[in-house]
Amino acid sequence: MVTDETIVANELNNHFGSVFSKHNLVRAQRNYRSELHLPLETINITSHGVMRLLASIDPKKSPGPDNIPNVFLKNFKVPISKYFALIFNYSLRSCQIPNDWKCANVSPLFKSGSDSRLSVSNYRPISLTPQICKTLEHIVCREIISFVENNNLLTNVQHAYRRNFSTVTQLVELYHGLAVHYDKSIQVDAVFLDFSKAFDKVPHQKLLAKMALLGINIFIV
Repeated sequence: MVTDETIVANELNNHFGSVFSKHNLVRAQRNYRSELHLPLETINITSHGVMRLLASIDPKKSPGPDNIPNVFLKNFKVPISKYFALIFNYSLRSCQIPNDWKCANVSPLFKSGSDSRLSVSNYRPISLTPQICKTLEHIVCREIISFVENNNLLTNVQHAYRRNFSTVTQLVELYHGLAVHYDKSIQVDAVFLDFSKAFDKVPHQKLLAKMALLGINIFIV
């Protein structure tokens, strides 16, 4: 049992860092970019769009490591939105973001159903990042999702993280398929795969390479 706060923080930090992928090399790949669609156009962020996002901020949530209160961003959305729009557009053009936006307050969250609170493996990290950086991420994410959906780059069996698709729609489709085969007395075999730390182990460089082949060239470092 460890009680020293510094040692506890270091142990949790070492565990959280150990699960991430260490592979950063990109293998040579064929250029299979589809000629059926144009690449994603440069995102043009307007002050009006930024203002609408700032207006939707929950003022009760804690600020990020920059210590800028959400209530400030919400209440002064009109005068500051034009400056944030300039910063956002410059970040997209230069493929860089301010170093302060890369900082996060990481808190360990105990996994429900786990056996012991004394094991670091039973905790997962929750990162609290600057709200204004999350606003830019929201804009970029929305543009990418619209691009892949408008160009039919996602398979119809992809139900998670899509508009009008969820785990509920996936279960309904699965249940319907099982019922149809059951009525016809057809055998059904199901295989369930669970990837441990799937999101943490995705090599970022390979992910960016895949996106580039699809015509998405938004690389912010």
